[in-house]
Amino acid sequence: MRICTLVLLLLLCNITKAENKLGSLIKDHMILQRETTINIWGWDKPGQKIKINASWGQVGQTTTNNYGEWTIEIPTTKAGGPYQIEIKGSSSHKINDVLLGDVWVCSGQSNMYMPIKGYPSQPIKNSNELILSANNSNIRFFQIPVTLSTIPQDSVQGKWVVSSSKEASEFSAVAYTFARDIQRTTGIPIGIISTSKGASKIEAWMDPTALKEFSNIAIPTTVPDKNGHRSPTLLFNTMIHPIIQYKAKGFLWYQGEANTGEPEDYARLSQSMIGRWRQLWGDNKMPFYYVQIAPYNYKGRKAAVLREQQTKVLQLVPNTGMAVTMDIGSYDCIHPQDKETVGKRLAYLALNKTYDYRSVICDSPIFERVEGIGSSVATIHFKNTANGLTSFNDILNGFEVAGPDKIFHHAVATIDRHNNTVKVGTSKVISIKAVRYAFKNFSYATLYNTGGIPASGFRTDNWK
Repeated sequence: MRICTLVLLLLLCNITKAENKLGSLIKDHMILQRETTINIWGWDKPGQKIKINASWGQVGQTTTNNYGEWTIEIPTTKAGGPYQIEIKGSSSHKINDVLLGDVWVCSGQSNMYMPIKGYPSQPIKNSNELILSANNSNIRFFQIPVTLSTIPQDSVQGKWVVSSSKEASEFSAVAYTFARDIQRTTGIPIGIISTSKGASKIEAWMDPTALKEFSNIAIPTTVPDKNGHRSPTLLFNTMIHPIIQYKAKGFLWYQGEANTGEPEDYARLSQSMIGRWRQLWGDNKMPFYYVQIAPYNYKGRKAAVLREQQTKVLQLVPNTGMAVTMDIGSYDCIHPQDKETVGKRLAYLALNKTYDYRSVICDSPIFERVEGIGSSVATIHFKNTANGLTSFNDILNGFEVAGPDKIFHHAVATIDRHNNTVKVGTSKVISIKAVRYAFKNFSYATLYNTGGIPASGFRTDNWK
């Protein structure tokens, strides 16, 4: 009886392998990366001839290898569609309603995943308006479900969903707003691959190659019973590895809250992850735009240091951009309501840096240097202030200064509009040794550039 069962299982396995099975993202309504060479892939019986005919005028063919695997590369043209793709092997497939456009991979933790409908008792600002205006067939979403594995996987579940008022409530609010603004500005169809998990650490999205220089990080050999989404490699294996053949324009990343306990290596981890993802996608210049975590009561964790680390990534990794959220945080909720602003700021980065809309102000004012250390008034210089600094007529708060005793005091701050600097000081500190701005777990931004992009928090010291 056991022998018969084994034979039956082997027969079923061979039948499954003999099917012409397509890669997980090769489905109706997909958006393929325009003006490049894309991959169509799948599995069939070994030695099987595979032919592809794409209705924008491209054909391709190959033969499966000894494991039944196949990949065909075909060129894509300018943005447009809809098109159809015919794939013939041991069986035939027709992929309908295919658009050529730009594909963005969106990853991170719960703030990236958070749908337009919000979480229970945690709303998204303007959610109804976002849903009602979502009828746009040039925006499509592919949501990857959360799974864990110690072994890299080749496939995922999911389907391409055309943006509509009936479907949009489940879309990532950040990713949807980004896609909406890019699409309506450029006219290019936008595909979003959403792959994120709440409370996940950055290490979970990295493979062993990306983690090899971090000797203190142990890669698990089994999936733990609890908090597997915080364990190194386990999300990469199931939610990144299966999609690396799918050509993309760039990446969006909103993560960091789970690393606020030990944030000191976050910049190096980010550098390694970004470099590895770019390597796997075959383009070491792929745009990588990320969100700096918002203010929140982290109860002793080091959010300000994590934000400092995120800012360092801008210098460590070329072709990156950081969307600062210092003005939209919440003391009591780790999920800010205003996701539309987050998506817009990511879109500003992409429009300016990737789509060449240079008039769009996208970069946050970033601390550059301080003058006047040892005196009673310090002058702060910033990057990204070409059109000036402003508080939009609000009182400029959040600046602190400390003397030799390392005790920080609230400082009076004023903008020097002639030099695009900020002067700070207080009668309580005669000889300033350090300046900080919004360098706390929770602080509300008051300093902006004229594009409405808030300055990132900073410190001039390295004191604990």
